[in-house]
Amino acid sequence: GFEYKQFIANNINFAKYHYIEPNADMIREFKTNHDIEMDKVEIHNCFFEKCLDIAANTGPKVIVINSCFHHLIWVKEFLDSVKQVMNSGDVLMICHEPNNSYRHSPFIFIN
Repeated sequence: GFEYKQFIANNINFAKYHYIEPNADMIREFKTNHDIEMDKVEIHNCFFEKCLDIAANTGPKVIVINSCFHHLIWVKEFLDSVKQVMNSGDVLMICHEPNNSYRHSPFIFIN
């Protein structure tokens, strides 16, 4: 939810904000802690891979991975899924990653 708050605080306009989160407790926290414009927010209780069609058909887009990259087991496969839905001009941001070894990984650069 931190990134949503930053989009709002900095007046970054968006047509639709897709919050993808497999953990129901985190979704409750997101709904509780943020003044959500529900007409502009769609919440998906699933993993990113279950939302590939939505992500592929949305654009232009910014995909933000915030404080969860270190939970990934199959990093390359996940980033391949992200790459699959990216189009020219789309942006991928990996934020607030507490594990420095991921920050220096060659997998974070997608061509």
